[in-house]
Amino acid sequence: MAVSEWTEYFDHEASLRDNIGQLYQHLPMFIEIMESAPKAVLEVGIGTGVMSATLAAIAGLRATGVDIEESLLEAASRRWENVGGLEFAAADAFQLDRVFEPDTFDVAFSQGFFEHFTDEQIRELAVKQLRVARRVVFSVPSDQYGRRDLGDERLMSDVQWLNILDGVGRVTTTYYGANRRYLIKPWGPFGGLGRMRYWHVLSVIDRE
Repeated sequence: MAVSEWTEYFDHEASLRDNIGQLYQHLPMFIEIMESAPKAVLEVGIGTGVMSATLAAIAGLRATGVDIEESLLEAASRRWENVGGLEFAAADAFQLDRVFEPDTFDVAFSQGFFEHFTDEQIRELAVKQLRVARRVVFSVPSDQYGRRDLGDERLMSDVQWLNILDGVGRVTTTYYGANRRYLIKPWGPFGGLGRMRYWHVLSVIDRE
């Protein structure tokens, strides 16, 4: 994914409704982030910065968001300038261990980031994050997501992610974000027939 494409994708002012919708959609990821009672978190690939800003403003965490694209960092810094405990910095995700000391953070997290890389790159990125944080939590679109928003996403199952991350640490993966796909419309005496479709995969990696 070219840097210019990321910039174009996030080059808009998200409304309050958009921001709240995004946060609610990924509530299981926030629950997992907070599970270990962190004090400092690192977001890798910031998008609009709303997730880091929320963790700083509402949960009172020290939140740092890093990205390789300066325009995204500048936009996020302007958008959330009044949020305390929050900072954004330029950093290459493959060089995190050169930017931060070991165990600088309790949790490193991302949403919609890992699915743009190869198996080898995914493992490398996870290892680099585990060097600067004790736990890694990330969400990606699943094999049931139904579309590629940016074109190069790898839409994989929870088992595929588990296999890719095997050996990196203690890994768990699960689906979330259920939506019922109807085979028969939801009206009539039986209320419709269908099966659940899960839009996202949540992965958690802890050090062995």
